[in-house]
Amino acid sequence: MRKSVILCLLFFILCFSIINCSNNSDISTGASESSKVTKDNFPKLQIVNKGQITILKVVLEGYEFSDLNVKQNQSIILDLDNGMPGGYKDVQVSIRYRPYKVTNSAIPPILTKLDFADGTITTLTINSNIF
Repeated sequence: MRKSVILCLLFFILCFSIINCSNNSDISTGASESSKVTKDNFPKLQIVNKGQITILKVVLEGYEFSDLNVKQNQSIILDLDNGMPGGYKDVQVSIRYRPYKVTNSAIPPILTKLDFADGTITTLTINSNIF
């Protein structure tokens, strides 16, 4: 009796593994714009700039991407291939930018929290005119 239960359990695990692996062969099927599946095993962050700003720097835990020059209607994909030290949920992202319009006021960074997953591209689109 015990052997048959164990054999059934092993059979179930084997079938589940085969089905799961076959579903990964077409990795782009069903991916949404905000989270596209990639062939890599690490997350990526895509920033689409539709605002009237130039993105200069992106910071999130464990990463700092500086010397960027992402202008309006441009985008960039950042590899997060060193893992996510604080986990994949509610990751704070800070974006430093320069507005197209000249201003004398202090420019606070854009702050947002995003969720990531291994093998996906999380997209952050900046739509609004900051100034």
